Amino acid sequence: MGSTSPVDGSRADDGRRSERASADDRIEVAQLLTEAASHGRLTLEQYENRLSKAYAAESFDELERLC
Repeated sequence: MGSTSPVDGSRADDGRRSERASADDRIEVAQLLTEAASHGRLTLEQYENRLSKAYAAESFDELERLC
């Protein structure tokens, strides 16, 4: 993982982590979660929990933590 900035604590590795995520970004993560659940890598409870967090995410960092 990347280093944190001493000023604001945001990650500095790719510059996108603290940027706002778009609806398309959230949909992409939701599709990845759906695929993982369909292959048995997530339980239904895990899937539902992560899916609701994906649609509520506002930043790339929040989305990254769900994958």
